[in-house]
Amino acid sequence: MSKPSLDSLPPELLRQIIENTLPSTLPVRRDEYRLRQASLSSLCLVCHRFISIAQRFLFETVWVTSSPESLDRLVDLLEAKGWINLLRMIVIKEQDCSLVSSTVFERLVKIGSRLHTLALDLAASEPPDLSVLSNFPRE
Repeated sequence: MSKPSLDSLPPELLRQIIENTLPSTLPVRRDEYRLRQASLSSLCLVCHRFISIAQRFLFETVWVTSSPESLDRLVDLLEAKGWINLLRMIVIKEQDCSLVSSTVFERLVKIGSRLHTLALDLAASEPPDLSVLSNFPRE
């Protein structure tokens, strides 16, 4: 009798294994996010079958702290991979609100029906125009 291996497990069971190694809720603090992403990155290194499953969880929650262009590049990547529907939470933390344009928010509105949470931490004396966010679909 051969020894069971990860290759013999169905994808649903592998997904359950990966899900059970993650926190039960989406990360709301930066340190929780980093720990979750590190765990998922490690799981991607286990075997080829884990990559296809764990990689998708990497993009459920996204923190953007560098620039609006980073968010645009991320959305481009997710759309190209067909993973845009996996995006559930975006956290935008920006020290300079002038870098956050209304076009970034317009792009978020376009994918908004898939988002569960959009968290903004914008430090500035004058906040950007957020009126476009009123176009987000409501449940």
